[in-house]
Amino acid sequence: MSLKCFSDWIKEEPVEKWSLLHDTYGARYGIMTTNLAEVYNGVLKGTRSLPSVAIVEGILRGTMLYLRERCQAAATIV
Repeated sequence: MSLKCFSDWIKEEPVEKWSLLHDTYGARYGIMTTNLAEVYNGVLKGTRSLPSVAIVEGILRGTMLYLRERCQAAATIV
């Protein structure tokens, strides 16, 4: 596998996948407009009264679940 120059690589990619100007779905699959503070507030909603270790585990699992759902949503649009 050889390395490609970025300008050569980008010419082969559909502009809808890397350019907001050519985005036909609005907000590049809905991912760019997501506010991470809101995501973490949602993740922490049920963990505020738990011990620290449980809060950290809840953050990890909640973040993984959120990212998995967003990835699946983006994959279905393509």
